[in-house]
Formats: sequence, C-alpha cells, structure tokens
Amino acid sequence: MNRKTALTRLPAEKLNAWRNYHTEALALAAEYGRRSPKDEAALKEIERELCQRKRCTATPAK
Repeated sequence: MNRKTALTRLPAEKLNAWRNYHTEALALAAEYGRRSPKDEAALKEIERELCQRKRCTATPAK
C-alpha cells in the first residue's frame, strides 16, 4: 500500500495529528538551519488529502 492510499484510510483526527507532527519537525529543522525534504513532502501530501476531504463534504447534496 502506498502512502496516498494509507492517508485516505486514516480518520481525520490521526491525519491532523500527523500534520502537527510534521509541522513541528519542520519548525525544529528550521530552528537549527536545516531542511527536511521528507517532512516537507509528507506535509504536502497530508494537506492535499485534508483539502480534498473538505471539498467532498463542502459540496451541497442534491
């Protein structure tokens, strides 16, 4: 199973927890003057999944 499939199966609470984790990891890396490409990529995927979920629930039902 790839990461995208795994993210779609996670509940919203765990997805938010992962987003917080990667945000903190990026902040810590920046504090020490470093980059974390893996955390940057993971954060982008998580935010993309959260955005897609919001669009799915935001569309009015007919």
